This record gives sequence, structure tokens and C-alpha cells, in this order.
Amino acid sequence: MNTTLTVATPACQGGGPVTLSLPLTVSVVWSGAPVATLRDTAQFNCLNYRNEGQSLSVTNLANVTASLAPLLSAPLTSDQGSLASGTTHVHAEGVQQFTCHL
Repeated sequence: MNTTLTVATPACQGGGPVTLSLPLTVSVVWSGAPVATLRDTAQFNCLNYRNEGQSLSVTNLANVTASLAPLLSAPLTSDQGSLASGTTHVHAEGVQQFTCHL
């Protein structure tokens, strides 16, 4: 990931004033292989209501190198990094009845 923060970069909501010297370039590289892949499928049926969902989660352990220029003179490195991603898809049909609690 590479990005540059400038005075024109919107602040996070609820954040205070920026006290860093800008511009600030942030660069992060993760390298590693997936260590866990989780898949799940669930179904729910009641009267004329049907709900089906699928999810996928992937977790990687990673070596990480990050730099903050010009704030830090040398990059930060670690072999304790992780990176996770996931997706969920849900499909519903019908009208859920009061007697069918999810």
C-alpha cells in the first residue's frame, strides 16, 4: 500500500488537529502465504421465508516492511504481521414471519 497524506487529505471523523509535518508518504508491503482459509454456508427456512449465506475468510501471516517518509529515517520491519480478508454473501426470499425468529 502506498499513499501520501497532504494538507488536503480529509481528517478522520472525530480526529483532532493534525500535528505531523505534511506531506507524509506511507508505504507498507506484506509478504507471506495464506495460513488459514475458512468457508461457511448457512441456511434458514421457516414458512415462506428462506435465507442462505456463504462466507469466506483468509488469514495470512506475513513479513511486513513499513516506511513513513520523511518522519522516520529507516523502515520498520517485522515478521509478526498478519493480513486478513473476508467476504459474505446473503440471499433472502419471502417475508419473515413473526413466528420465525432468526
